[in-house]
Amino acid sequence: MQAKAPKNRFFSYLFIAIPLWLLVSGAFALTHYFRSKDKQALVENQRMASQVSVESLLDDTKKLTQVIGERNTTRPDQLAAVSSMIRGALGPSNAGYLVGLHNSSTRFPIIHVSAQNALSSKAPVWILTSYDSPRGSVGIEDNATGLASTLGAAQALAAEQAEHPFHFLFLPHVHERESPCSETWNAVTKLIDSRAKPLAVIGVEAMGKGSSLSVTPFTSAPFSAELLQGLGQFRHVESSMNPSSLCRFFTKKNDPFYSVTTHDLPRAPEVNGRKFDADTLAISTGRLIVLIQRLIQSRSSF
Repeated sequence: MQAKAPKNRFFSYLFIAIPLWLLVSGAFALTHYFRSKDKQALVENQRMASQVSVESLLDDTKKLTQVIGERNTTRPDQLAAVSSMIRGALGPSNAGYLVGLHNSSTRFPIIHVSAQNALSSKAPVWILTSYDSPRGSVGIEDNATGLASTLGAAQALAAEQAEHPFHFLFLPHVHERESPCSETWNAVTKLIDSRAKPLAVIGVEAMGKGSSLSVTPFTSAPFSAELLQGLGQFRHVESSMNPSSLCRFFTKKNDPFYSVTTHDLPRAPEVNGRKFDADTLAISTGRLIVLIQRLIQSRSSF
């Protein structure tokens, strides 16, 4: 009977060792998996950020919030300075776009930036953002990050040979409660309606919170989820919008409008005072560029 003790002890060790080995190997496999996923995400983020200049995004956002500061009808010189900044950056002598001014009934126009194929009869893509800020605020997320991101996207797409014409609209009075906000939106509506029925109208704002896009469709027939693959996710809003948001103007229109941000909607107003990270903004801007590219290169409607 004593001769069997080593054998029994061996099986006892085996019963302990096998579960322990499974536990350790499983932990190693999980660690390897998540490290691999993290590495893939890092490579993808770097690829997205490489499409824009981090330094330019940082410079534009600092210029808007620290040099120019609050920009609205109570700070007319500052609002005019942003208008000049946009036209200078994207006009014929720099990015090479055609630049038009609309809604001349106010001192601060809607800035219409379009590519050379803008008169094509195909369904256009419109990209909208605001260049003002709320009263009493320098507007980091309302909407310096959205404006800087849209400027970066426009510069990156300046030489794009697109299937669909695309237009950028920079709007001056989005954060006003009444006049001249209503006049601005009447002019935007007329401008969009003067062309072919749009493929998509994208409102860009608050791009500094994260690197993935949050896209909210205000249309009964949103574009395919494949167009958003690897860029972010769709969000469906069940409650009212941020009162300063672009999307509040399109909830009753028939245009295929999409809110593009890196925040959840509705967005809490206190985020306006938070700092932003230029590297994160570069990644989200890279994803915005890819989304616009997928839309304007689409060979079919959706």
